[in-house]
Amino acid sequence: MEVRKSSLHQVADICRKYWTNISPPSTLSSDRPSAVPAEIGTALRDFDLIEEVGNGATGIVYRARSRLDGRTYALKRVSTRHVRAETLREVRMLKRCCAHPGILQFYGFFVATEEQELVIVTEFAEGGDLERFVKRHIDERRRVAERDIWGLAWQLALGLLHLHARSVIHRDVKPLNILLFGQTTAKLGDLGESVLYDRSRALSGILLSQEA
Repeated sequence: MEVRKSSLHQVADICRKYWTNISPPSTLSSDRPSAVPAEIGTALRDFDLIEEVGNGATGIVYRARSRLDGRTYALKRVSTRHVRAETLREVRMLKRCCAHPGILQFYGFFVATEEQELVIVTEFAEGGDLERFVKRHIDERRRVAERDIWGLAWQLALGLLHLHARSVIHRDVKPLNILLFGQTTAKLGDLGESVLYDRSRALSGILLSQEA
Protein backbone atom coordinates (compact mmCIF):
# COMPACT_ATOMS: atom_id res chain seq x y z
CA MET A 1 0.00 0.00 0.00
CA GLU A 2 1.34 3.41 -0.94
CA VAL A 3 1.88 5.76 1.98
CA ARG A 4 0.83 9.28 1.19
CA LYS A 5 3.23 11.98 2.30
CA SER A 6 2.02 14.74 4.59
CA SER A 7 1.91 18.34 3.38
CA LEU A 8 4.97 19.12 5.50
CA HIS A 9 6.90 16.25 3.92
CA GLN A 10 5.98 17.60 0.50
CA VAL A 11 7.15 21.10 1.48
CA ALA A 12 10.47 19.66 2.72
CA ASP A 13 10.92 17.75 -0.54
CA ILE A 14 10.22 20.85 -2.64
CA CYS A 15 12.63 23.01 -0.60
CA ARG A 16 15.33 20.36 -0.82
CA LYS A 17 14.83 20.00 -4.57
CA TYR A 18 15.25 23.71 -5.29
CA TRP A 19 18.05 24.13 -2.75
CA THR A 20 20.12 21.27 -4.20
CA ASN A 21 19.58 22.61 -7.74
CA ILE A 22 21.06 25.96 -6.68
CA SER A 23 23.65 25.10 -4.04
CA PRO A 24 25.89 22.05 -3.56
CA PRO A 25 24.94 19.87 -0.54
CA SER A 26 28.34 20.39 1.10
CA THR A 27 27.33 23.91 2.19
CA LEU A 28 24.60 22.62 4.51
CA SER A 29 25.46 21.82 8.09
CA SER A 30 25.79 18.18 9.16
CA ASP A 31 22.58 16.32 9.93
CA ARG A 32 24.07 15.14 13.20
CA PRO A 33 23.53 17.12 16.41
CA SER A 34 26.52 18.79 18.02
CA ALA A 35 28.28 16.72 20.65
CA VAL A 36 27.29 17.65 24.19
CA PRO A 37 30.31 18.77 26.26
CA ALA A 38 31.10 16.53 29.20
CA GLU A 39 30.93 19.46 31.61
CA ILE A 40 30.16 23.09 30.83
CA GLY A 41 29.24 24.46 34.22
CA THR A 42 26.72 23.96 37.00
CA ALA A 43 26.73 27.43 38.58
CA LEU A 44 26.83 31.04 37.41
CA ARG A 45 30.40 31.31 38.68
CA ASP A 46 31.40 28.84 35.95
CA PHE A 47 30.45 31.39 33.24
CA ASP A 48 31.55 34.84 32.13
CA LEU A 49 28.52 36.83 30.98
CA ILE A 50 29.51 38.67 27.80
CA GLU A 51 26.33 40.52 26.84
CA GLU A 52 22.56 40.52 27.13
CA VAL A 53 20.97 39.32 23.88
CA GLY A 54 17.31 39.04 24.80
CA ASN A 55 14.85 40.20 27.43
CA GLY A 56 11.32 38.84 27.59
CA ALA A 57 8.47 38.05 29.94
CA THR A 58 9.98 34.73 30.98
CA GLY A 59 13.59 35.80 31.54
CA ILE A 60 16.80 37.36 30.27
CA VAL A 61 19.12 35.64 27.77
CA TYR A 62 22.88 36.22 27.84
CA ARG A 63 25.76 35.27 25.62
CA ALA A 64 28.20 33.63 28.01
CA ARG A 65 31.52 31.83 27.91
CA SER A 66 32.14 28.76 30.04
CA ARG A 67 35.22 29.00 32.23
CA LEU A 68 35.49 25.22 32.10
CA ASP A 69 35.63 24.53 28.36
CA GLY A 70 36.01 28.05 26.91
CA ARG A 71 33.00 27.67 24.59
CA THR A 72 30.19 30.17 24.10
CA TYR A 73 26.62 29.37 25.18
CA ALA A 74 23.27 31.05 25.66
CA LEU A 75 22.13 31.33 29.27
CA LYS A 76 18.48 32.05 29.97
CA ARG A 77 18.05 33.29 33.54
CA VAL A 78 14.58 33.08 35.06
CA SER A 79 13.79 34.20 38.60
CA THR A 80 12.46 31.27 40.63
CA ARG A 81 9.72 33.60 41.83
CA HIS A 82 8.54 34.04 38.25
CA VAL A 83 8.98 30.54 36.86
CA ARG A 84 5.89 29.84 34.79
CA ALA A 85 4.45 26.64 33.39
CA GLU A 86 5.77 27.47 29.91
CA THR A 87 9.33 27.77 31.27
CA LEU A 88 9.27 24.25 32.71
CA ARG A 89 7.49 23.01 29.59
CA GLU A 90 10.23 24.51 27.41
CA VAL A 91 12.88 22.62 29.39
CA ARG A 92 11.00 19.33 29.05
CA MET A 93 10.32 19.80 25.35
CA LEU A 94 13.92 20.81 24.56
CA LYS A 95 15.16 17.74 26.41
CA ARG A 96 12.68 15.59 24.48
CA CYS A 97 13.39 16.98 21.01
CA CYS A 98 16.79 18.67 20.85
CA ALA A 99 18.72 15.77 19.28
CA HIS A 100 18.20 17.13 15.77
CA PRO A 101 20.10 19.72 13.70
CA GLY A 102 16.89 21.69 13.16
CA ILE A 103 16.19 22.17 16.88
CA LEU A 104 18.19 24.41 19.24
CA GLN A 105 20.66 22.25 21.17
CA PHE A 106 19.79 21.98 24.87
CA TYR A 107 22.64 21.23 27.29
CA GLY A 108 20.84 21.33 30.64
CA PHE A 109 19.82 23.62 33.46
CA PHE A 110 20.74 24.40 37.03
CA VAL A 111 19.41 26.48 39.91
CA ALA A 112 21.50 29.45 41.04
CA THR A 113 20.58 29.39 44.70
CA GLU A 114 22.12 32.72 45.72
CA GLU A 115 20.49 34.56 42.82
CA GLN A 116 17.29 32.46 43.17
CA GLU A 117 17.24 31.79 39.44
CA LEU A 118 16.62 28.88 37.11
CA VAL A 119 19.35 28.93 34.42
CA ILE A 120 18.76 27.16 31.10
CA VAL A 121 21.87 26.46 28.99
CA THR A 122 21.58 26.11 25.20
CA GLU A 123 23.83 26.66 22.22
CA PHE A 124 24.31 30.28 21.17
CA ALA A 125 22.99 31.39 17.80
CA GLU A 126 25.64 33.81 16.59
CA GLY A 127 23.47 34.80 13.62
CA GLY A 128 20.64 36.07 15.83
CA ASP A 129 17.03 35.43 14.88
CA LEU A 130 15.30 35.52 11.50
CA GLU A 131 13.34 38.66 12.41
CA ARG A 132 16.53 40.67 12.89
CA PHE A 133 18.06 39.07 9.81
CA VAL A 134 15.17 40.17 7.59
CA LYS A 135 15.01 43.65 9.12
CA ARG A 136 18.74 44.14 8.60
CA HIS A 137 18.45 43.21 4.93
CA ILE A 138 15.50 45.56 4.47
CA ASP A 139 17.31 48.44 6.17
CA GLU A 140 20.43 47.84 4.08
CA ARG A 141 18.37 47.24 0.90
CA ARG A 142 20.05 43.88 0.37
CA ARG A 143 18.52 40.77 -1.13
CA VAL A 144 18.74 37.33 0.43
CA ALA A 145 20.23 34.79 -1.97
CA GLU A 146 17.63 32.36 -3.32
CA ARG A 147 19.78 29.35 -2.38
CA ASP A 148 19.81 30.55 1.25
CA ILE A 149 16.01 30.95 1.31
CA TRP A 150 15.42 27.40 0.05
CA GLY A 151 18.08 26.00 2.38
CA LEU A 152 16.62 27.68 5.46
CA ALA A 153 13.08 26.62 4.53
CA TRP A 154 14.22 23.01 4.07
CA GLN A 155 15.93 22.90 7.47
CA LEU A 156 12.90 24.38 9.23
CA ALA A 157 10.59 21.86 7.57
CA LEU A 158 12.87 19.03 8.74
CA GLY A 159 12.87 20.50 12.26
CA LEU A 160 9.07 20.58 12.32
CA LEU A 161 8.91 17.02 11.00
CA HIS A 162 11.21 15.96 13.85
CA LEU A 163 8.90 17.59 16.40
CA HIS A 164 5.81 16.01 14.86
CA ALA A 165 7.49 12.59 14.84
CA ARG A 166 7.80 12.98 18.61
CA SER A 167 4.17 14.07 18.95
CA VAL A 168 5.11 17.69 19.63
CA ILE A 169 3.38 20.70 18.05
CA HIS A 170 5.40 23.93 18.29
CA ARG A 171 2.45 26.40 18.11
CA ASP A 172 4.67 29.48 18.02
CA VAL A 173 6.66 29.32 14.78
CA LYS A 174 7.61 32.89 13.84
CA PRO A 175 10.76 34.73 12.71
CA LEU A 176 11.66 35.66 16.30
CA ASN A 177 11.82 31.96 17.25
CA ILE A 178 13.91 30.90 14.25
CA LEU A 179 17.58 31.11 15.20
CA LEU A 180 20.40 31.46 12.71
CA PHE A 181 23.94 30.14 12.69
CA GLY A 182 25.60 32.11 9.95
CA GLN A 183 23.36 32.67 6.92
CA THR A 184 22.88 29.04 5.90
CA THR A 185 21.79 27.22 9.06
CA ALA A 186 18.46 27.72 10.88
CA LYS A 187 17.04 26.07 13.98
CA LEU A 188 13.74 26.24 15.82
CA GLY A 189 13.83 27.57 19.37
CA ASP A 190 11.48 28.65 22.16
CA LEU A 191 9.33 25.59 22.78
CA GLY A 192 7.51 27.22 25.69
CA GLU A 193 4.18 27.16 23.87
CA SER A 194 4.56 23.65 22.46
CA VAL A 195 2.21 20.82 23.40
CA LEU A 196 1.99 17.06 22.98
CA TYR A 197 -0.28 15.54 20.36
CA ASP A 198 -2.19 12.45 21.42
CA ARG A 199 -2.00 10.11 18.41
CA SER A 200 -4.63 7.81 19.92
CA ARG A 201 -7.22 10.54 19.36
CA ALA A 202 -6.15 11.30 15.79
CA LEU A 203 -9.33 9.96 14.19
CA SER A 204 -11.70 11.79 16.52
CA GLY A 205 -9.77 15.03 16.70
CA ILE A 206 -6.59 16.56 18.09
CA LEU A 207 -5.98 16.35 21.81
CA LEU A 208 -3.40 18.77 23.09
CA SER A 209 -1.73 18.19 26.41
CA GLN A 210 0.50 20.66 28.21
CA GLU A 211 2.40 17.87 29.90
CA ALA A 212 5.64 16.49 28.47
